[in-house]
Amino acid sequence: MNSANENVDIVNVRDINLVFFPILLHGGIHYFCVVFNLKTNMIDILDNIHWIGSLYVHHLRNINHHPSAKILATIEPRVVEMKWRTKANYVDYWVFLMRHMETYMGGGSRGWFTGLPTEAEGHKKALQTLIIKYTWKLLGKHNQFKNAIKHEIDNMVMKLSIRSF
Repeated sequence: MNSANENVDIVNVRDINLVFFPILLHGGIHYFCVVFNLKTNMIDILDNIHWIGSLYVHHLRNINHHPSAKILATIEPRVVEMKWRTKANYVDYWVFLMRHMETYMGGGSRGWFTGLPTEAEGHKKALQTLIIKYTWKLLGKHNQFKNAIKHEIDNMVMKLSIRSF
C-alpha cells in the first residue's frame, strides 16, 4: 500500500474547483459522472442518469463546512448535452466516463472537446484507442504483468492502426 501513497499530496477541499464523482449503476453496466463546480456553484451530470448530488452536498455541509454547501443544496443540476451520446453502446460506458473526467473543465458543453465522434460517425476506433490508453495507464509501474500486457496492447495497436489521443 505504501507505493500507492507515494505520490499523494494532501489538498484542502477549499482549494479545489471541480470535484468528479464517477458513479457505477446497475451491476456495473452503466457509469456516469457527477461534477460539482465549487467555484461557480454548478452541478453537472455527464450522462443521462438520475442525479445523486445531495449526498455530496451533505458531505460538504456537515464534514468540511464548505462555503458552497448551502448554495449547492438549492441548485437543480444540469445534464450536460453531448453530441457523442450513444443509444446502442452498452459496454463502453467506463471509457466514456474516463474520457469525461479527463477532459471536462466545468463549462457545460460549450467549448468541451473530447475528441469523440458521434455514434453515427462511428466511434469504435476512437473507443478502442481510449481503451488501450486507459488500460495501459491503469496498469501502472508496479504491475508485475506489465510487460506481457504491454506486448498485447502493442499488438492490438498494430492490428487496428490506431491513432493516439
